[in-house]
Amino acid sequence: MLSISNVTARMAGNYYIKDDYYIRDQSQYDHWQGKLCKRVALKEGDPIEAKKFQELLGNNPKRAGFDLTFSAPKSVSVAAAASDNVRQDMIAAHNAAVEKVLRQIEENEIVARVTHNGVTGTVKTGNMVCARFRHYVSRRSDPQLHDHCVVMNQTYYNKKIYAITNDYIYQNKIIYGQLYRNELAVNLQAKGYSVELTDSERGFFELSGMDKEILETFSNRRQEILEKLKTWNATDARSASKATLVTRHAKEHRDLGELQKSWRETILEIGDVKIEKSVKSLELNSADKINAFEQAVERLSDKQFAFTEWDLERAVLAEGCISGVNREDFRQILEKSDIVRLGSIQKGGGMVYYTTIANQAVESQIERITLEFRNKMSHIPVKQARTDLAVLQKKGLNLSAEQTEAVLHITAHQDQFIGVQGLAGTGKTYMLNAAKEVWESNGFRVTGAAYTGKAAEGLQSDAGIKSSTIHSMLNRLEKEAGNSNLDEDLNTKTAWNFDNLKPGKFREVWIVDEAGMINNNLFLTLQQAAIAKKAQVVFVGDYQQLAPIGTGNAFSNLVQSGKLSTCYLTDIIRQRENQQLLQAVREAVKGDIHRSLELVADSTREIASNAKRFRAITEEYTSLSAGDQANTIILTAKNKDRITLNESIRTKLVQSGKLEQGTNIVIQTGKLPEVVRDFSRGDKVIFFKNDYKLNVKNGQTGIIAAVEGQKITVETSGQKVVINADKYNHFDHGYAITTQKAQGVTENRVIVNLDSSQMVLNSRNSYYVDISRARHRVSIYVDDQKKINKQISQFIKKVSSHDFKQEQDIFERQHHPGFKLPTSTVNLLTQAIETRSSKIIDMAEEAIKEIQLNFKNKLGMHR
Repeated sequence: MLSISNVTARMAGNYYIKDDYYIRDQSQYDHWQGKLCKRVALKEGDPIEAKKFQELLGNNPKRAGFDLTFSAPKSVSVAAAASDNVRQDMIAAHNAAVEKVLRQIEENEIVARVTHNGVTGTVKTGNMVCARFRHYVSRRSDPQLHDHCVVMNQTYYNKKIYAITNDYIYQNKIIYGQLYRNELAVNLQAKGYSVELTDSERGFFELSGMDKEILETFSNRRQEILEKLKTWNATDARSASKATLVTRHAKEHRDLGELQKSWRETILEIGDVKIEKSVKSLELNSADKINAFEQAVERLSDKQFAFTEWDLERAVLAEGCISGVNREDFRQILEKSDIVRLGSIQKGGGMVYYTTIANQAVESQIERITLEFRNKMSHIPVKQARTDLAVLQKKGLNLSAEQTEAVLHITAHQDQFIGVQGLAGTGKTYMLNAAKEVWESNGFRVTGAAYTGKAAEGLQSDAGIKSSTIHSMLNRLEKEAGNSNLDEDLNTKTAWNFDNLKPGKFREVWIVDEAGMINNNLFLTLQQAAIAKKAQVVFVGDYQQLAPIGTGNAFSNLVQSGKLSTCYLTDIIRQRENQQLLQAVREAVKGDIHRSLELVADSTREIASNAKRFRAITEEYTSLSAGDQANTIILTAKNKDRITLNESIRTKLVQSGKLEQGTNIVIQTGKLPEVVRDFSRGDKVIFFKNDYKLNVKNGQTGIIAAVEGQKITVETSGQKVVINADKYNHFDHGYAITTQKAQGVTENRVIVNLDSSQMVLNSRNSYYVDISRARHRVSIYVDDQKKINKQISQFIKKVSSHDFKQEQDIFERQHHPGFKLPTSTVNLLTQAIETRSSKIIDMAEEAIKEIQLNFKNKLGMHR
């Protein structure tokens, strides 16, 4: 891995020299590197002298330099410590990898800010001076082969010395850390050692034949950092860096030979290290590199419609860690691949985005089907629908004018696919209840589906529409078509076969709730099933809430582009008893986050410490009456915070005698390992996996009525469910839940935890979901109000092809009356836009640039 830290003059004087951190135990590997060495009276490869080192550091009082620390995988460090036979091979492989990556950093990332004619810009200088120090021991005396590469804060350009702008190095730290691992893996295999990929997404590897227990034994430093992060309840990169510094100890002045002897004794106690060197080195081939590229593209395209070139490069390098993929390999494979270049986002500029032909095809097919199946369905005449509504109103069903228009829109429409865009709390389910009555009175059969079990539960209980999750519905339809496979896991399917699926004897209407959470692939699958069944589909959602997990956001794209005939519900009624909260929700919808936060300022507390903030949240919740607790939910972004808050609340409830300690039960919460939790009568719980035999759904909540051994009785959705934890254990405490699970939830009171270190999860969307869950009151706890305000001002939108310009983004054309492109270049441009081929795009770019340059020269405009 690669870590980076700035080196100040104070650190140079008080840290490096005091502890002799860099100078002590010099070896043949401690030396200077960099093209700038000659200019500062040094020679690359020469040993480092303390006096010269201090002199170069002291030239800049604020930031003397920055330390790039390259650390080998633990198995490499242990192998180097355990055996003299492989020690030199490990060191040589590491040394060569560090040297190569440092040269790439020097060539590509050493930048200075230069002012010319009053204009300041950045210039890539391509030269640096770096002091490299080899170390073999971690601060907790574990074997840890690593190099500290101290880059002095100076670079040369146009006969002057400038300070280095290291923003680019920090931005690309992950890329260069990955390149180091890739080079190291190649070097080890070239020497005949076998390696294995341990994490393809993050690009980690270890030597083959290394016992896991040995690696854990020699990871004391890592465990120390993890323990500190646990006390802070943090896992983000910023906290990890801080924990590394806080837990840093001065290195012990112990003889390296003594340490090696101690390490080898420990290894023998646990078990032998079986590192075998092959007579013939492993040969890397291009097929493995291409496969790594394809695997990376598949993983990215499963998560998002489009991805940046930086994201793609990082993913390919990680996937190709042990296949020897480097940056040049990446560029060459990218050039020859059929991946689609989209260009840069409109109004955003900068980063170039790519997508796959498959993702583009799905998006295009969704739009084509939506338009093709307009005016294809039988419908209820508007006059009849009005008459039916009048009868319902006499029975006590009171709809607003907006809700009435929505009912008429969806019941009297002839399009096969219809939309309802409704803000949170506008009474969508109440409106759907009336629509169901109108449909059913005219001979239609109405069923519902939603992405989450909780939303499906709400659609059924609040709108009276028999509902299930979308996956359950698609499984049922596939079975109806006679194509179900008994060997498949029905809960994890991503593709269904609807061949031979026929329409039923009733005219069908499907209500798909929380449609804004459905990704493109699932949306298209629903359309295909509906076409086979000749069912009309009403997609109900709010594109301003949380975006889907996966590729694209079809509902948002179709509604905002006008391709889906849509009615709108904008009159929020959920918070009508708290006008101030109601206005805060409205302002969040409009995007005036500053005004929204002003309206909830009296209910917001800033507590920097995670532990203290969680205690305050716990205190607020547990001080409520039992009735108020039953109608209160705590929302937080990350799963780890959900767990911590639930543990804190439950501990407090037990201590106060409001809850029994309970029975130990092993549970499974999502992708996390199995853990043991205490459960007792009165506990709030949430389910994480659909089980159709038990009739529980992912996201559904309930209260434990009884616990008898491993049998738990839960009151949920008006029924009692008896669960045998030996057979179904996908549940946990439900006092706090994640915002992702909260969409579709409504409670009287909501308590929100916002952590600025989780910036990727903080957005206007999530803030809007958080505060709109509450009917009467919301309490917000933040760690840093200023940072949170900035983060939740950003609206997160899934990228689609409509976010990209066509030729304007791909080619910067010169708009001038006399400027015309030759026919050959126009044809090339057209071909580039149609095919999105990277190769053709580059050819067209070069042709246009040359024409532009010639045109400017003729006009005397050459710069």
